Amino acid sequence: ATNYGTWINAEMWLHGSCADITQGLCGTYNGNAGDDLYGGTPNSAGEHFKRYDEHCPAPKPPFNPCTDLGEDMTDRAEKVCRMMEENPFSKCNGVVPIGSKDGPGILKNCMSDVCNCFLDKSCVCSQLDEYATLCINKNVDLSNWLDDVDFCPMKCPDGMTYRSDGPSPPPTCGNKNPTGVVQPRGSL
Repeated sequence: ATNYGTWINAEMWLHGSCADITQGLCGTYNGNAGDDLYGGTPNSAGEHFKRYDEHCPAPKPPFNPCTDLGEDMTDRAEKVCRMMEENPFSKCNGVVPIGSKDGPGILKNCMSDVCNCFLDKSCVCSQLDEYATLCINKNVDLSNWLDDVDFCPMKCPDGMTYRSDGPSPPPTCGNKNPTGVVQPRGSL
């Protein structure tokens, strides 16, 4: 997991020798993204395996921070998150759909983040970076999305810049939270 200071992004990498012999709740390692995430959504595995009886009642629906803020605030959160449909992100919408505010997809996750922050626009940044990464993984270049979104400054050491397609080195004792910070092209 990588902690960028305000959010966490977790990734798991397996050696190629694990292909076609690895299965789990996140999916199978067979090159088919369509069968990843058991049941197609992050919560579907839990839904599939849950068992209730008179001693273990069904849980309450998950907390939705937008519900507590009211319809006007929910609409404002949606408007902020729908910037994933605008430039530079719009070129990826046909490849990686953003989903809907009520169903699965990154739009619903984004709205939840923004509502949790009481509509602080900077809380959309982690979802924009996640969307850019998903697009980059589908060969749509959004590595410079920060050039178009001025309220998402990624803090980097002097002489370094942040790129969504930058390397994600493993944590070390000297750097427990590596990010996509890279040196600008042409520098040493």
